[in-house]
Amino acid sequence: PPTPSDVTPTPTPGDATQEPTQEPTQEPTQEPTQAPTQAPTQAPTQAPAKLAVGSFKTSKTTPQMVRTSIKLTAAGKGGSKSYLYKFIAINNGTGNIYMLNNDFKTSNNVTWRPTQAGTYTIRVVIKDRKTGETISSSKSFRIKVPVLQFNKLMLKQYDRKTNRRKVKLTAKINGGLGTKQYKFIIKNSKNKTVKQVKYNKKSYVTWYARKKGTYKCYLYVKDSYNQTKRYVKKFKVK
Repeated sequence: PPTPSDVTPTPTPGDATQEPTQEPTQEPTQEPTQAPTQAPTQAPTQAPAKLAVGSFKTSKTTPQMVRTSIKLTAAGKGGSKSYLYKFIAINNGTGNIYMLNNDFKTSNNVTWRPTQAGTYTIRVVIKDRKTGETISSSKSFRIKVPVLQFNKLMLKQYDRKTNRRKVKLTAKINGGLGTKQYKFIIKNSKNKTVKQVKYNKKSYVTWYARKKGTYKCYLYVKDSYNQTKRYVKKFKVK
């Protein structure tokens, strides 16, 4: 039988040596790094272009005759792009100012029909509707009248059995504008006035000559624009 020394003692629970238990080491969790948010870059705001006159045109070139219809057209640019227009004509000779469209209007054109000859300054003023800023542009424009020109002075004599001879002088005139008026002065060979007719609308004069001989007719013509012409014709009464 085994001796006590040969028997291996059974360890009791209290004798068991326990290795100290180590808590499992946990790798520190790293929060995901987020790239810093960048504010969106804004394009630099551009200042509006300065108000300017884009164009200023006339439908006809200078010079033109009185009572010709001429269209003036303008265009603004820059600013708020919303404009008002005012058109003016100034007669440089008389100083008269003509407001062609009364005041600022949205329409960018106007028709001008000048009734007086002369050299004009025509001007457009453009106004920015939002800011009230204005800018202008001018042109020189000449208005003329058709020149008075003599065509002929016709002579007609009527034979009579008396000692007086009926003479009719008729003027033919080209050019001019408006109503023409005529003045006749008839002088004999001694430069004595034998017949005179003041300015009137009749383009002829009838005269009874008492004597035969050579005479001179002085004809004066003027139109509505005070153009005046003088013409002298020598004729014989038989």
